[in-house]
Amino acid sequence: YTWKELPKVDGSGNEITYTVTEGTVPDGYECYETTVDAGGTITNTLDTGALEIAKKVFIDNKPATATVRSKEFYVVVKAVIDGETFWVTSDSGELSKDQRDAETFTITAEEGALIENLPVGEYTVTETNASYAGFTVATKYEVGGSETSSVTLSDGDAAAVVVTNTV
Repeated sequence: YTWKELPKVDGSGNEITYTVTEGTVPDGYECYETTVDAGGTITNTLDTGALEIAKKVFIDNKPATATVRSKEFYVVVKAVIDGETFWVTSDSGELSKDQRDAETFTITAEEGALIENLPVGEYTVTETNASYAGFTVATKYEVGGSETSSVTLSDGDAAAVVVTNTV
């Protein structure tokens, strides 16, 4: 919003200082109370975090051979933000409500995926091809070194999700 033709002085000739404060900031955003000079802007910044997806493959409780480590596995990432479901559509944190838009991320035991700029919320990683070639899947979620059943990103978080397959 822009205010125009505001008086610069009051009736006694004293300079008027105007302060604009946003009343309600939407969930997931930060707003800093700011005094703004003429032409200034108040900006809300989306709270974001990052999600790193790593892969581990074990055969008889030992790390897999180079051939198996380079095998491609596929994951999709679902988000629940303010009670609504979204699908991650890119490694730059873009989201869609349409599951058909979901990005299928390719990971190996040698190279994972990093998704940045994700809005704060709860994230679930699902491996879509874990059952091939005799593999069974066990997904372990870690945030800050602690194992949890889901990954909830807060502002500035960098959460690590480790997807482990064993034979």
